[in-house]
Amino acid sequence: MELDHTIRQSLLNLEKSFDALDNALMKQGSGATGNDGMRDELNMLIEDKNQLTVQLDKAEAKIGVFETANLQIENRVDTAMQQLSSLLSEDGGE
Repeated sequence: MELDHTIRQSLLNLEKSFDALDNALMKQGSGATGNDGMRDELNMLIEDKNQLTVQLDKAEAKIGVFETANLQIENRVDTAMQQLSSLLSEDGGE
Protein backbone atom coordinates (compact mmCIF):
# COMPACT_ATOMS: atom_id res chain seq x y z
CA MET A 1 0.00 0.00 0.00
CA GLU A 2 2.73 2.41 0.96
CA LEU A 3 4.57 1.63 -2.27
CA ASP A 4 1.42 2.45 -4.23
CA HIS A 5 1.16 5.80 -2.41
CA THR A 6 4.83 6.57 -3.08
CA ILE A 7 4.42 5.78 -6.77
CA ARG A 8 1.35 7.99 -7.02
CA GLN A 9 3.14 10.80 -5.21
CA SER A 10 6.13 10.42 -7.51
CA LEU A 11 3.86 10.51 -10.55
CA LEU A 12 2.19 13.68 -9.23
CA ASN A 13 5.59 15.27 -8.64
CA LEU A 14 6.67 14.23 -12.12
CA GLU A 15 3.50 15.71 -13.60
CA LYS A 16 4.08 18.98 -11.69
CA SER A 17 7.65 19.05 -12.98
CA PHE A 18 6.44 18.56 -16.55
CA ASP A 19 3.89 21.36 -16.08
CA ALA A 20 6.60 23.65 -14.73
CA LEU A 21 8.86 22.74 -17.65
CA ASP A 22 6.02 23.35 -20.10
CA ASN A 23 5.31 26.76 -18.51
CA ALA A 24 8.98 27.68 -18.64
CA LEU A 25 9.17 26.72 -22.31
CA MET A 26 6.03 28.75 -23.05
CA LYS A 27 7.51 31.79 -21.30
CA GLN A 28 10.78 31.36 -23.15
CA GLY A 29 8.83 31.06 -26.41
CA SER A 30 6.93 34.26 -25.71
CA GLY A 31 10.16 35.97 -24.79
CA ALA A 32 11.58 34.95 -28.13
CA THR A 33 8.47 36.28 -29.83
CA GLY A 34 8.91 39.51 -27.89
CA ASN A 35 12.51 39.66 -29.03
CA ASP A 36 11.41 39.06 -32.61
CA GLY A 37 8.95 41.92 -32.25
CA MET A 38 11.68 44.16 -30.89
CA ARG A 39 14.01 43.05 -33.69
CA ASP A 40 11.33 43.87 -36.27
CA GLU A 41 10.74 47.26 -34.68
CA LEU A 42 14.48 47.95 -34.63
CA ASN A 43 14.73 47.03 -38.31
CA MET A 44 11.84 49.39 -39.10
CA LEU A 45 13.55 52.19 -37.17
CA ILE A 46 16.80 51.58 -39.04
CA GLU A 47 14.92 51.67 -42.34
CA ASP A 48 13.19 54.92 -41.30
CA LYS A 49 16.56 56.40 -40.32
CA ASN A 50 18.02 55.47 -43.70
CA GLN A 51 15.08 57.06 -45.51
CA LEU A 52 15.41 60.21 -43.42
CA THR A 53 19.13 60.31 -44.19
CA VAL A 54 18.38 60.17 -47.92
CA GLN A 55 15.76 62.91 -47.55
CA LEU A 56 18.20 65.04 -45.56
CA ASP A 57 20.89 64.60 -48.21
CA LYS A 58 18.44 65.68 -50.92
CA ALA A 59 17.34 68.68 -48.85
CA GLU A 60 20.95 69.70 -48.25
CA ALA A 61 21.64 69.45 -51.99
CA LYS A 62 18.63 71.70 -52.69
CA ILE A 63 19.83 74.16 -50.06
CA GLY A 64 23.21 74.26 -51.81
CA VAL A 65 21.50 75.03 -55.12
CA PHE A 66 19.40 77.77 -53.50
CA GLU A 67 22.44 79.29 -51.77
CA THR A 68 24.34 79.37 -55.06
CA ALA A 69 21.36 80.95 -56.84
CA ASN A 70 20.99 83.46 -54.00
CA LEU A 71 24.65 84.50 -54.29
CA GLN A 72 24.33 84.89 -58.06
CA ILE A 73 21.20 87.02 -57.68
CA GLU A 74 22.85 89.07 -54.95
CA ASN A 75 25.87 89.74 -57.20
CA ARG A 76 23.62 90.70 -60.14
CA VAL A 77 21.59 93.07 -57.96
CA ASP A 78 24.80 94.65 -56.61
CA THR A 79 26.14 95.07 -60.15
CA ALA A 80 22.84 96.57 -61.34
CA MET A 81 22.75 98.97 -58.38
CA GLN A 82 26.34 100.07 -59.06
CA GLN A 83 25.54 100.64 -62.72
CA LEU A 84 22.40 102.63 -61.84
CA SER A 85 24.33 104.63 -59.27
CA SER A 86 27.01 105.35 -61.86
CA LEU A 87 24.41 106.41 -64.45
CA LEU A 88 22.66 108.65 -61.93
CA SER A 89 25.99 110.23 -60.97
CA GLU A 90 26.75 110.94 -64.62
CA ASP A 91 23.30 112.42 -65.20
CA GLY A 92 23.51 114.48 -62.03
CA GLY A 93 26.95 115.75 -62.91
CA GLU A 94 25.89 117.12 -66.29
